[in-house]
Amino acid sequence: MKNYPTAILQFEQAATGVISGELLLKGVTGEVRFLPKVQKKGNQVIVLGDATIDRTKYGIKYNSSSYFQDLGNYAIKNDFDIAFELVYVVVE
Repeated sequence: MKNYPTAILQFEQAATGVISGELLLKGVTGEVRFLPKVQKKGNQVIVLGDATIDRTKYGIKYNSSSYFQDLGNYAIKNDFDIAFELVYVVVE
């Protein structure tokens, strides 16, 4: 964590109900796609999203059964979930 204290999720495109972007994690960039859920509350537009990320695509191989044999109960799943909420305030 000391060498890579920050991850960056950058949204790039919204088309046909799918938002895509890039996740920068541990110095490696990979594509992320998700189906957004959009809510309106007064002058706010709220976009909710979640995605499943394969940590090994970002060079995080610690205790991955894809790379190490005979880990048994010490194996850690390769996938993890991220969830986020973006709030846009509409100013008139």
